Amino acid sequence: MAAPAHDISGEWDEILTRAGAEMCAALGMGTHSVDSRCDQLPPGRMGACVPLVGALQLQLVVLSTNTGVRAMAERLVHHEEGDEPLSRDDIADAISELANQFGGLTKRGLSKVGDLRLGLPVFVRGTLTPPAGANVYAHEVRWGEIPLLLAIIVSG
Repeated sequence: MAAPAHDISGEWDEILTRAGAEMCAALGMGTHSVDSRCDQLPPGRMGACVPLVGALQLQLVVLSTNTGVRAMAERLVHHEEGDEPLSRDDIADAISELANQFGGLTKRGLSKVGDLRLGLPVFVRGTLTPPAGANVYAHEVRWGEIPLLLAIIVSG
């Protein structure tokens, strides 16, 4: 028997705001400010996405510019001036972990919709195209001076 459909369209803003603000505070990034809300993913970014599946079929996305992703990764691994530059693999691992944390906080915010399981994060570079018919709920945010896009893609 198929799981019942759940509509989060009225809740996405609160879910994204809460998860983003919690992550920003936990990482000591300063102020979490929402610059804009959108329903599309911008092209030419990099970051990571992680599936959240079960009662809903979601992709949770964290994107930024090349400079933003590098700065975020350096912050996550406590990189200091004078340290060896982070490798591409180190950056991908750090941003994938950030997406995983975003996934966990979003999962908690969606607990009332039923069973949801967090998948493995995947690092992405370029343009991420949602499946046909999917809804995209996104916030362009700033954690301190680092610009990020936090998004929930709802399929089905």
